[in-house]
Amino acid sequence: MGALRASELDSYGMEGVGEIYELYRKGELVSDDEVALIFEPESFKLLSEPLVNIRYNLGLAEERGIINVEEKEKILSIAKSLYYLERDYERILTLQEVKWKKRF
Repeated sequence: MGALRASELDSYGMEGVGEIYELYRKGELVSDDEVALIFEPESFKLLSEPLVNIRYNLGLAEERGIINVEEKEKILSIAKSLYYLERDYERILTLQEVKWKKRF
């Protein structure tokens, strides 16, 4: 969230840092759901995954040959279609699996 806020306030003197800030600053990311998440308040355990993390991890999976570009885009599309509170890897991959099974 800090990167998003910094990109909104840099014209007022706030100094943003990092790759996510730069993506917002350049307009490559525009939505706040890219960084939104929910966590368990007592333990701070993540209950959802920010879309920027999903994009990054899918990129790594593609680079390492675990998935191809088509699979990456399909999984990302599913992730983007989910409300940020419902966005976690188990749900995303379960929905992807259902879509693959429907094809055959």
